[in-house]
Amino acid sequence: MTSSEGLLSIVIDNYNYGQYLAQAIESALAQDYGNLEVVVVDDGSNDNSREVIASYGERVVAVFKKNGGQASAVNAGFAASHGDVLLFLDSDDYLAAQAGASIMRRFRERPELSIVHFRLTIVDESGRPKTGVLPARHMRMLSGDIRSVLAASRTYTHPPMSGNAYRRSAIARQMPVPEQIYRKGADGWLVCTAPVFGPVEAIDEELGCYRMHSANVTGKSELADGMRYAAHMAEEECVRRKQVELFRDVLGVRISAVAERDLPHIRQLLILRRIYPEHYEYPWSTVRLLGLGLRAAILADGVWPMDRAIWLLWFVAIAILPRRGAYAIALATFDVKRRPLTLRALLGRRGRC
Repeated sequence: MTSSEGLLSIVIDNYNYGQYLAQAIESALAQDYGNLEVVVVDDGSNDNSREVIASYGERVVAVFKKNGGQASAVNAGFAASHGDVLLFLDSDDYLAAQAGASIMRRFRERPELSIVHFRLTIVDESGRPKTGVLPARHMRMLSGDIRSVLAASRTYTHPPMSGNAYRRSAIARQMPVPEQIYRKGADGWLVCTAPVFGPVEAIDEELGCYRMHSANVTGKSELADGMRYAAHMAEEECVRRKQVELFRDVLGVRISAVAERDLPHIRQLLILRRIYPEHYEYPWSTVRLLGLGLRAAILADGVWPMDRAIWLLWFVAIAILPRRGAYAIALATFDVKRRPLTLRALLGRRGRC
């Protein structure tokens, strides 16, 4: 190991995933990059996770803590790590052996980078490859200075937690991740703030595996539970407030509270306002959200003309229909299994927003 290579910290956050944890740890230890530390944070598991971690002895840095949620585990792992670059690996995922060397080569060649991100192969509960990758192949992963994209849309195409590596200096100012807000979804905080501090680079290869199983948070519909949906919106609002703050304080640029091209966020706000008004705590009225949504649908990038027309009609329908009707439209839109055949034919594979 040489210090000139730069230290890579792979931080594994775990809660009750003892059946998958060993594979995640083994994949981290098996990296073909030499200057490496593996930090494993157990967030108060009550299964066999701690025994699994203890079996690795001094090969890993073990952090045992009370349960506090994903953000608290990420914060504990960040504090315990020393790497110039950090990769937060979910304990049900695992990495390809060449991931570390490929990531660190990019950071070494371009010291200004804030994030290096890559695609993940989707595997099933047993680790067998399924059809598909994350992000999907038809979705272009961005490279370069994406601050104008963040200013206009607040987000961009990126992989889940395990597919992102961060330069420490690009996330240090945003740490700790707010623990009361991000019981889950802490990657949203990191990926949407780090690019303020430097360009990103995409590796268009599958350098890790994302495991699909019954306990996954990603992909679960929260629409049927008003409290869960409101909690998700709190995460969205929290990171957007931080983005406004960073653009102002770091770049000297003022951006609006609601981005003009942030179609998904405006859509979620309108759903919350119309379907769960008892949980809606934001200043924008239905009429205001309708106007913002129509503008976002018109300006959205990478949307087919038919999709654009559908979203324009969608915003009008959600805004004017009774609560029950608005709920039916929203459920048909975002729960693919429940979509009527006509709506499924219209949205099909084209819906990218």
